[in-house]
Amino acid sequence: DGISVGILFEEISKLYSGENLPELKIEYKDYVAWQADKYHTERYKKQEKYWLEKCKGDIPVLDMPTDYMRPPNQSFEGERCNFKIPKKIADRLKEVARSNNATLYMGLLAAYNALLYRYTGQEDILVGTPIAGRSHPDLQYVVGMFVNTLIMRNSPKGEQSFIELLSKVKDTALEAYENQDYQFEMLVDKLGIKRDLSRNPLFDTMFAFHNMNKGSIDIAGVKITDYKNENRMAKFDLTLTAIDLDDGIFIELEYRTKLFKRETIERLGQHYLNIIEEVTKNPSIKLREINILSKSEKVKIIDGFNETESEYPMEKTLHELFEEQAEKTPDNIAIVCGNRKLTYRELNKKSNQLARLLRGKGVGPDVIVGIMVERSIEMIIGIYGILKAGGTYLPIDPQHPIERIKYMLQDSKTQVLLTQYSLQNKAEFDGEIINLDDEKTYGQNCMNLGKISKSTDLAYVIYTSGSTGNPKGVMIEHKSIINFIKGMTDEIDFSSNKTILALTTISFDIFLLETLLPLSIGMKVIIANENQQKNPWALNDLIINNQIDIVQVTPSRLQLLIENEKNQSCLKELKHLLVGGEAFPQALFEKVKSRTEAKIYNMYGPTETTIWSTVKDLTTNNNVTIGKPIVNTQAYIVDKNNCIQPIGCKGELCIAGDGLARGYLNRQELTKEKFINNSYVLGERMYRTGDVARWLPDGNIEFLGRIDNQVKIRGYRIELGEIENQLMKYYKVKEAVVLDRKDEGNNKYLCAYIISDEEINLEEIREYLLKYLPEYMIPINFIKIDRIPLNMSGKIDRKTLIELNDNIVTGVDYIPPRNRIEEKLVEIWQDILPIDKKIGIK
Repeated sequence: DGISVGILFEEISKLYSGENLPELKIEYKDYVAWQADKYHTERYKKQEKYWLEKCKGDIPVLDMPTDYMRPPNQSFEGERCNFKIPKKIADRLKEVARSNNATLYMGLLAAYNALLYRYTGQEDILVGTPIAGRSHPDLQYVVGMFVNTLIMRNSPKGEQSFIELLSKVKDTALEAYENQDYQFEMLVDKLGIKRDLSRNPLFDTMFAFHNMNKGSIDIAGVKITDYKNENRMAKFDLTLTAIDLDDGIFIELEYRTKLFKRETIERLGQHYLNIIEEVTKNPSIKLREINILSKSEKVKIIDGFNETESEYPMEKTLHELFEEQAEKTPDNIAIVCGNRKLTYRELNKKSNQLARLLRGKGVGPDVIVGIMVERSIEMIIGIYGILKAGGTYLPIDPQHPIERIKYMLQDSKTQVLLTQYSLQNKAEFDGEIINLDDEKTYGQNCMNLGKISKSTDLAYVIYTSGSTGNPKGVMIEHKSIINFIKGMTDEIDFSSNKTILALTTISFDIFLLETLLPLSIGMKVIIANENQQKNPWALNDLIINNQIDIVQVTPSRLQLLIENEKNQSCLKELKHLLVGGEAFPQALFEKVKSRTEAKIYNMYGPTETTIWSTVKDLTTNNNVTIGKPIVNTQAYIVDKNNCIQPIGCKGELCIAGDGLARGYLNRQELTKEKFINNSYVLGERMYRTGDVARWLPDGNIEFLGRIDNQVKIRGYRIELGEIENQLMKYYKVKEAVVLDRKDEGNNKYLCAYIISDEEINLEEIREYLLKYLPEYMIPINFIKIDRIPLNMSGKIDRKTLIELNDNIVTGVDYIPPRNRIEEKLVEIWQDILPIDKKIGIK
């Protein structure tokens, strides 16, 4: 009573080794005939119904992290590595299984499901398992195997205990055994699954178990003791084979070498062993609580990769650094805009005069003052004037829509606004307006003011886009900026004899790197006007004529700069090229690298962690990463349960350290949601970025995209950047952006927007992509456009792109229907297909 059939079968099988059983010979044609007869029985039809029900709905595609991009066609080149679960741990697992009326096979499979869940975060997982098809009475004692494949579909969840998962795995396995006669190939055909040449149908990982209880056994004629790591075939992405022996459980991991490195599989094997050790100590442990990392690996990720502690002048304010620099180099040129320029002394005096005026109007610590000006010298005077008064500056780009400007001023409760004559009426502002073009504004004493602000006071509030439709104000303190300056100057040579370009809008936080950072260390700042921001030829000339050494740019704006040879000559003059604000496409990086001798840096960081949090010098690298955390900054990559992810596994990137914002202005609930307790440093906070990333073995971070922009089509998770990179390698494509769109039936599809000077044939470009990408990653629509639209921050304006539906590339001329039948057919297609273009007979 209470003993499952599986356990009973295992116990009986131990009594029979097989050598005393009679050997029977059966011809394959007889086996096939027997199988054909089964298809018409009620039992077989019942089993078919079971499997179709089991595999209904979206079939999940296992999203295992790989070291290499999946090739468009399966490669079966493989290797294997193996290890042993020690007898002590194996015995504990057997006891856990036995006490829950399960078999060792079920216990090992449950642990494997827990591993796959922790690696992928998926709660619907399919694993294949082989079974000897011996239900025909004449096959019971046949030497050799008629193997069928069963699908084990389980749903591991973080809140589930291991015992609960084991129970579900047991039920799934017993049901599968009861329906084992139904052939896997028939199931695939019945489901009508579209074959993907890059994957196996239904599942990508296999779990096999052998219960032999011998010291050394033969598998396919090779003794375990003789296993070597020679090249071999790998039928699946990953196959885990477990063999129960007297001295423990032997585990073999067979993997495809076109997907995984050996060290990755060795880590996976260790994580599997760690899971088994944890669940055998505490079978009631929840899956999210299982510590799959070894102690040494956890220390390496949490402490080793985050060893960034460094001293910096944390008691100082941003304007103090500038004042010190103005005293050192008073006659050096500080800023240039068009034909106007100011020395450090002149800039310091002007901002002191403005600061005294502001103090007289009640500006002090954490008092927000708006600044809305054209790109000009007054832009810098205004910011320093606010800071010196002890206040907090709120940057507003005058190009913003009026409603957005009004919202920011009202939400921030701003009472004073710095602006210019030309913009006075744009804001519809009820508070006090100070005109920076008016000479009367600068009638006060020009000496440095007494210090009233601390490093823990706010320096600025910047509004970023909000998910609710309204922007949200991010509050940044002086201390965070001082740490940022230390981090940047440690990584990049910001020498006082260099010139930097201020290209970014005032309302984008990276503007500070182009202005206040270089002015803190004695550099010359050249301010680009609106025309130079938008026109690559004007920007090119500005860089060359001013002998600019350092340029910071978004990938989208950089793409505009290099798409015409005449506009890219400036790249030869640069010493440092800083790229950030968006993902840096690999194809763009390769193009830029071949056109400049400058050092190329990839920068990453959300506004909430003070501009840039990680930096990578890509100059001598072949692949793009976002590098390592800057000084006094920590990075954590966690799953949805806030557990640290192993090296190579993707998760949400969280940032902690001295760069963290105070929070969101007037948004306490949102602040609590996004700025959470740091589980790894007592009393500290960390910011959930919403970005997906993973650690590489060398401690660099690979950026993988946005959580909320993850594209999933037909069960496949797709990284759009991979498609864009491949498109830009095609000789006819200059630039490409891929978006996911929805048709009238709410079904997702991929759409590519491409810039090309040549005619592009649809079949030609599809044929090219299919050489490098699996079919499901090939866009349905290709839309030819003249220019990638950018927003004011220099990033791709995706909303505008979505509205562009003209000029779909088809590769064929439109030929109208020529007779009644063709007219009817075109009418049917036009009705079915959700496109605006006319459909011709081709």
